[in-house]
Amino acid sequence: MSERERVDALSYGSVDDGLAGDASASRREGADYDMLAEAGLEAERIPSILRNLTAVVAAVMDLDGRCLDANRGFAYLLESDGPPPPSASIAPWFQQPGFGALLAATADGAAYAGNLSVGDGARFARTVRGEVWRRGGRLLLLAEHDIADLERLSAAVTQLNEQLAEAQRELVRANRRLRRDKEEIRRLMLADPLTGVANRRALDERFREVSADGKAAVGLGAVVADIDHFKSVNDTYGHAVGDKALVTFAAVMRANTRNDDLVARLGGEEFCVLLTQGDLDDAVAVAERIRAAFERTEIEGVDGRLSASFGVAYSRAGADGDDLLRAADAALYRAKAAGRNRVIIADTDQP
Repeated sequence: MSERERVDALSYGSVDDGLAGDASASRREGADYDMLAEAGLEAERIPSILRNLTAVVAAVMDLDGRCLDANRGFAYLLESDGPPPPSASIAPWFQQPGFGALLAATADGAAYAGNLSVGDGARFARTVRGEVWRRGGRLLLLAEHDIADLERLSAAVTQLNEQLAEAQRELVRANRRLRRDKEEIRRLMLADPLTGVANRRALDERFREVSADGKAAVGLGAVVADIDHFKSVNDTYGHAVGDKALVTFAAVMRANTRNDDLVARLGGEEFCVLLTQGDLDDAVAVAERIRAAFERTEIEGVDGRLSASFGVAYSRAGADGDDLLRAADAALYRAKAAGRNRVIIADTDQP
């Protein structure tokens, strides 16, 4: 027999177990107590069949509100792991009606039938529907938890848990989006918006990084490049074509450098490659590859081909970034003065 069926069989509305009667009746005949005694509620004990049920609330109390016996359903009503110990006072737990009101309602043999709110008055309160009646100096309580309400509560808790889980998943997704957005913002902050290569801020950060981890101590190369006669490109073909020339030059530079090399736009038509590996010969070879590749590249909207000039500087020991760039820039201007479309090495290694 299921607990639900046992509840139905033993509830105060069951005729078969002798707990017959109208649940709304205000009085019980003396024979009712005899039938309860036959069910095991005589003396100070509740029937053993009720003891482990949680859907049924059963308790025996004396007139001072001390617990004489109670089942698991009563413990559940009190949010307790087990029934109150014998002689424990449970009168304060009765909130509506209070224990005094129950005594008054049952003083002349009448039975109280209706809602019973039980709790500590602050933290929680639970309401069941049942009956309380007095026999032989004892109060007998028999009530039933509303299973439908419990099922609705369980469904509501399940739904809330699902909503909480979904909220947590959405929080994880939002955090991932936030990280991606932060990474994208940082990328945009460090990139030239036209060409997509690094900007001067990114170049300065790379200088700081290589100085911090000691790479600059084993050699650092800088190649500074400038598109030849770029002002005339803008004047002749317009700034849109000039932008195409800049984008093309940046793409050629990236295609002819290593992954560890940093290609950056310093401003206007001036670009830089920072090399953290290799020696001076490697830096010169990179500059020459870029020069030759750009000279062969066609640019949409431009008649003929463009060229670029390059200055190369190298340091064998912890160079200051600005000093290294100044040396490469000076070599670049020497390349332009020498006729453009060439690579010139700085006069001396930078300290």
